[in-house]
Amino acid sequence: MKQLSVSVATQTDKGIYQLFLGNGARIEFSSKRSAEAFAADTSRFLQDCLFEVNTFLSVIYSLYRQHWLF
Repeated sequence: MKQLSVSVATQTDKGIYQLFLGNGARIEFSSKRSAEAFAADTSRFLQDCLFEVNTFLSVIYSLYRQHWLF
């Protein structure tokens, strides 16, 4: 299965760590530790969502095959 992850934060000139998400959102943190913790939690959440969607896909596909009228 695919692995989703959020990249590590980049530091700006002012000492602020930024995380860029795929939807164009940018989140700023004052410490690297909190930025990495947020990235790990976000990656874990995205991975859990991917597993759940994959489970739904298999159930929906089997229901489609059962009810396909041909």
